[in-house]
Amino acid sequence: KNTRRKRSNDDTSSYSPMFTLQSSNCFVVDKQVQSTFIWSHSIESLTSIELIYHIDTAEISRFSIPVQIRFKHAQTSKEFFTINTYLQFDSDRDFYVVNIYQYIVQINNQSLTIESMINNQTCQTSSTYIIISSTTTIRSKSNQALKSNSKFSLDIYQLKEAQTDKSLSMCKLKTVQIKFEDLGLAYLIIRPKEYKFTYCDGSCSYSTLQQQSQTSMHALLKSILKRKITNIPQTTCVPSKFADDNFLLRQMDGSLEIHPIKDIIVKQCACL
Repeated sequence: KNTRRKRSNDDTSSYSPMFTLQSSNCFVVDKQVQSTFIWSHSIESLTSIELIYHIDTAEISRFSIPVQIRFKHAQTSKEFFTINTYLQFDSDRDFYVVNIYQYIVQINNQSLTIESMINNQTCQTSSTYIIISSTTTIRSKSNQALKSNSKFSLDIYQLKEAQTDKSLSMCKLKTVQIKFEDLGLAYLIIRPKEYKFTYCDGSCSYSTLQQQSQTSMHALLKSILKRKITNIPQTTCVPSKFADDNFLLRQMDGSLEIHPIKDIIVKQCACL
């Protein structure tokens, strides 16, 4: 039996939640509330495994509380080791959290029982979850989209009508890093905590359209017509291809649930 003590401070800000586990049972042993999880997953492609405690009592106001976590073989109950660490309070999301990814990786076994224990609570006042996250293929595709769309950013000196206008920008994919707590959404959106928001911006002038291999004939004709017919709408830079992603959201009853968010990632832009 190996007992370890560690204080964890892992950064999981932009990881995408894949699925959650809820404790299979909860009972009190020697004034300690024990929650049990059954782990039967491959760690391949995973980047974060967080133990979450939502404690529904007004008395708890500490920034961290001690927790003991045991890792056992699910079939034989053989204990791999026990860790004594701390749950850190996330005030924006109103729960305590510790990342146990490094321990699951170290054991590298798809058949585990994970037992967590805290003091001075009951099964009615504490709810436990494990959040499993990853830098998913969806998110990597989004990054690839940024690279593949870099051809939109041609040298502006190549534009015939923009040789003296260095501020002209082609329609292209852009990103901005956002924090949901800054938007007042952290209590609702549990994970990810930060997000690379993608959007489209830039010029859709006739000269710009001539330089873009993705330009449709419709957009090109529309731009030409705009010169002749004033009530033709201006061609604008808009998303033309999307991808989905997963958000872990707090439900009306306080529980946590992963939801696939449709068309949240812009992968490609076009002038339409």
